[in-house]
Amino acid sequence: MSEETESINLWSFSRVTSHEQCPLQYKMKYIDGFEEEGNGWGVLGSYCHEILELYAKKQLSIPQMVEYYVSNYPEPVFPTLGRTDLAVKYRHECYEFFKNFKGFSTEVVGVERDFKMHIEGNNYLRGFIDLETFDGENYTNVDYKISNPFKGEELKKKRRQLYLYSRATKEKFGKFPKFMYFYFIKANSYIQIPFNEADYHEAWEWLSLEINKIQNAETHQAKPDRFYCGNLCGFRYQCPQAAGR
Repeated sequence: MSEETESINLWSFSRVTSHEQCPLQYKMKYIDGFEEEGNGWGVLGSYCHEILELYAKKQLSIPQMVEYYVSNYPEPVFPTLGRTDLAVKYRHECYEFFKNFKGFSTEVVGVERDFKMHIEGNNYLRGFIDLETFDGENYTNVDYKISNPFKGEELKKKRRQLYLYSRATKEKFGKFPKFMYFYFIKANSYIQIPFNEADYHEAWEWLSLEINKIQNAETHQAKPDRFYCGNLCGFRYQCPQAAGR
């Protein structure tokens, strides 16, 4: 059977990493097809992405971004951690980000661009690049995050997403991005990652190995983690093996 007539397996970075986080979570979503429960981080992250997308597409001006943020705020629900009211804290921090936003310093050439790339066999990677810019010579990729800035081993794992997505920039524009960025909205900070060919190949090798591991898995055991299971997992009210339940 030719590749054109085979069924296509579409993978995403989040799909693969969900199996790393918890194989049972992966099974409930991608095999069983259970409906997920959202969480406050996801709601706020999507909302901030929406505002930045509208600005990049010139549908909102900088002053209008603040007005839009306040007028349409979705009131995401967060857990109580000690004395910190995360709902109040995050609302204020994201407000400060948009209030102090200065725009982009280089030409925007891609906004939430949907791509699909061949991995191997009938496996394809699909993703959305939040922002691509061009300074007249070099391209950059930007991925917005609502989390705290990544550090150490977490950063090494998370940056694979940017390296995988960099190939989509190369395929469309003919060049890999010179720099890739994680922009942390809540913290109003960023991490710049210069493109490195060795790390690029490591990311694609990792992806192939993880997909092979998933496709050959015979069981899907839970990997309980109290905070993740109780607050972030989309199946926290359904999973019988969630930590603390």
